[in-house]
Amino acid sequence: SKRRAPRDDMTPPTAASRIARLNAHLAETPAPAETLRREPCRAAAAKSPDDVVVVSALRTPITRAKRGGLNNTPADDLLATLLKATVTKTGVDVNDIGDVVVGSVLGNSSQRANECRIGMFLAGFPKEVPVRTVNRQCSSGLQACADVAAAIKAGYYSVGVAAGVETMTLNPMKWEGGMNPRVASSSDAQSCLVPMGVTSENVAERWKITREQQDSLAARSHARAAAARATNAAADAGRSSPPPPP
Repeated sequence: SKRRAPRDDMTPPTAASRIARLNAHLAETPAPAETLRREPCRAAAAKSPDDVVVVSALRTPITRAKRGGLNNTPADDLLATLLKATVTKTGVDVNDIGDVVVGSVLGNSSQRANECRIGMFLAGFPKEVPVRTVNRQCSSGLQACADVAAAIKAGYYSVGVAAGVETMTLNPMKWEGGMNPRVASSSDAQSCLVPMGVTSENVAERWKITREQQDSLAARSHARAAAARATNAAADAGRSSPPPPP
């Protein structure tokens, strides 16, 4: 991995700077797997009492919808497995958790919220710990992380859990109900109906990202992940498998 100079100011990155950084990833010269190593976080050099830190990152295996190993596993079991594993790994007192925020897109809104609540109880959380869901489409899990970090920073609580859950077997991508005929009057409204596959092609065409660049980035990422596992450089990462459905 490459070292980057720390920012000289606290100015938030602009959209242009984020795009430039992503393009740099695509054009990056592949690093030999043997050069991978764990490095201390630069932020640790300037600790502050109000720092917000991530102490654990876990996920279940990602499997195929309808045919994968977890195809019949309900959302509450998926979530319960991760919540329980997080408590075991960190030793956190569940009574100290101020909120559990779960990013989710495809599950029915009120039902998914109840499933997340059920998942908490299956993981042994007390009823005093609240839970809510957030939907920001593909970045829902990231938004959950941002919400928890912001709440901790604002002083609402000191410990929070950010998560994400989907089951495309039980909640496939589909449009519920009818379509508002006024959609035809707005090109922006019509764009909301563009399938994700078409959207990705549009993004690749707009930013001149070739299939070769995408394949190279994917292969490089998998090579680094394999090297990290082989050298135990990712010792703090983990996977947890939920119990099989009854």
